[in-house]
Amino acid sequence: MAWFRRKAPAPTVPTEPTPEIHPSPALGLVFAELENAERLSILDLGPAMGENLDYFSQRFPCRLQVADLYRSLHGEDPVGQFRRLIDLQEPPDLVLAWDLPSYLPRETTRSLFRHLAEQSAAGTRVFTMIASHAQMPLEPGSFVLRGEADLEYRYPSTKTRPTQRLPPAELANLAPQYRVDRSFLLRHGFQEYVLVQGG
Repeated sequence: MAWFRRKAPAPTVPTEPTPEIHPSPALGLVFAELENAERLSILDLGPAMGENLDYFSQRFPCRLQVADLYRSLHGEDPVGQFRRLIDLQEPPDLVLAWDLPSYLPRETTRSLFRHLAEQSAAGTRVFTMIASHAQMPLEPGSFVLRGEADLEYRYPSTKTRPTQRLPPAELANLAPQYRVDRSFLLRHGFQEYVLVQGG
């Protein structure tokens, strides 16, 4: 009698989610408005992405500062850490806050906007994305600029967690130094905002 041994299944190897490219109408409009600026100062609060550095160097005459905020915050003194991480030599024209407000505690978000306002000037724009579906990725993503108005979303894993709801009125309350200039609700689970400092 022949005996057959069933082969053990191959171990499952965790994989990173496939990056997705989505339109970013808010960034498209911001870039169009800044098109003719002689020189820009841009603050990126996400991880340094070589593709974004290349994009900005080719697209605008600009000074770019990167502060990977979420991965750099430790302990219970976010205000002191903001002062260490975000110490600008000149007011930024544009702040890329990406999806940070969806992941930071409310009071930390309030402190962040307060510190940004102290470092900025009237007219500074802040671009941010707020999760709008019931679930959001477990950790903040990194975002790569693709063309004039597209973003490639990259997340470290496929794991999710319940979304920390942040409706427009609450966002405005956390950032009283800014007004919502425009907002776009996107189908894939985010609402984009452009906030403008002052008035």
